[in-house]
Amino acid sequence: MTRNRKIVLSVAAAVVLAAAAAAGVQVRANARAARQIDGEIAKLSAFARVTYEDVWVSLFSRSVQISGLSVQPAGFTSPVSIKVARFGQSGQTKSVELEDVSVDFNQPLLQQARPVLDKLGYRAVNADARLVWRMDEAAGVLEVKTLLVDAEDVAEAELSLALENAHFLAGGMNLGNLLFLKQLVNNMELAGLALSYTDKGLLRRLERWEAERLGVSVQKLREDRARQVLLHGAPVMDGEAEGALAALADFAREPDFIRIEFSPPRPVTLGRLDAITDFAQWVDALGVEVHT
Repeated sequence: MTRNRKIVLSVAAAVVLAAAAAAGVQVRANARAARQIDGEIAKLSAFARVTYEDVWVSLFSRSVQISGLSVQPAGFTSPVSIKVARFGQSGQTKSVELEDVSVDFNQPLLQQARPVLDKLGYRAVNADARLVWRMDEAAGVLEVKTLLVDAEDVAEAELSLALENAHFLAGGMNLGNLLFLKQLVNNMELAGLALSYTDKGLLRRLERWEAERLGVSVQKLREDRARQVLLHGAPVMDGEAEGALAALADFAREPDFIRIEFSPPRPVTLGRLDAITDFAQWVDALGVEVHT
């Protein structure tokens, strides 16, 4: 056997052994994650029946994937099914992704809402969801990088948020926090917020229902709604507030997409925001921009 051939065989053997070792580590990691998940499921047994098909742990990205997840809360006759649920963490940033979530609205707990759901034509919903957030406990900063829900034939909604002076959120809801909850919330500071909405059927179905109830056309309903928006915001004192109000009226006329951004010049406490009743002051304090 030549020297080169021996080297090749040695390398090949090393690769096979490394792969086998990695596979063994992967199997053990999957089994350990499954045991932990089973333990958490057992804690929920009084409130919901939870089952799943498989668990996969990524050793490199520090993420866990659960496939074939089924959650049947108490009082539900059929489960909420989730094709894939992914949970990840990188430093202080955590994430949750839910793929192909299916909910049947024919549930005893939803009987009071059934007439409305039936009128709108919703017997079930399928959706995807994604949440990515970071909590800096030392600084008391909560950053929701994205909260996205995309529901088929309903809507796509997305939120991003930055809160400061939010130390109590990291500590959980202990008795002290509960006693002073209102004060703690009022002292939190909003550093940034963005909301976006893309209609995929919900608002148009609501419009048709409301127009039918009032005996008017959808177009008239939209124009009346736009006038109400403009009247509600008057009197407006500056151009920025007027622009934001005009964009809201545009959305009332054509409710397809809207994005509202709040970029305050400096973080503002939630308590101060709660005390503001004038639209122009809101725009000034929060640096509001509206896009349609």
